Amino acid sequence: VYPSRKVQLDQGMGRSAYLCPQLSCLAAAQKKNRLGRSLRASVPKNLYETLWQRLATMPSKPNLGN
Repeated sequence: VYPSRKVQLDQGMGRSAYLCPQLSCLAAAQKKNRLGRSLRASVPKNLYETLWQRLATMPSKPNLGN
């Protein structure tokens, strides 16, 4: 989040939030507005669409049985 209160992905300095790279985490974050609350800013729908696309194209990590 920048001083303009605009939320952006991977753009330098500013307030940030971590989201685990799993579809279930993104679904819960979007449903419960977790990113918006964490960033104290409105998260636009197109940003969530971008996150869904990025996660869908990420290679999956093997389950190591931890």
